[in-house]
Amino acid sequence: DPDLPYNHNCSFRITNLPDNVTEKDITDIVKNCGRVFHVSIHVGDNGAEAILIFFDYAGARRFLEISVMEPLFAGTCRMKICGQPVLIDRSPAKMPPQTELGWDVSRILRISGSAILVNETCLKAFSKSVCDCKIIETVDHGATEGNRDLEFRFSSFISGAGAVYCAIKASELFQESDVRVRFVRDPCGI
Repeated sequence: DPDLPYNHNCSFRITNLPDNVTEKDITDIVKNCGRVFHVSIHVGDNGAEAILIFFDYAGARRFLEISVMEPLFAGTCRMKICGQPVLIDRSPAKMPPQTELGWDVSRILRISGSAILVNETCLKAFSKSVCDCKIIETVDHGATEGNRDLEFRFSSFISGAGAVYCAIKASELFQESDVRVRFVRDPCGI
């Protein structure tokens, strides 16, 4: 959208990425910038590229500030990801709308409860049955007395954490088993 105000643009297109780049490589670079709404990678004939969208303009602005190492031309800057110089362009996408879940959401879910249901295999299968989501990292916070506490870091809020959160809340099986799910702080946030 060419009429999109600059301070509403929270989206970036990152090109010249190595073909083996992962969503985790991208989120590792943006730690302490702001909450990530979505990150996706596409590998095509011209190499890999990523779309990175922040929840708000403040995160996008911080990312732009840390990535400006050598300006090339208006709207583009240079930095390294996986040791390779990449190009970063503003992508014309508006700030994500506030969800019915409110503003205190992220792409990270912490799920705790009976280890029968709260285990990596079961939750990954459940997540895949809900949506075509990508879990880029799982953090195990331990087990006590038959309960497990896991953190799932999705590549996206809307097609990942948000959808899985709503599905767990709507599931009678998870609710009857007293499985708890909540959004937690995105390690990319500040």
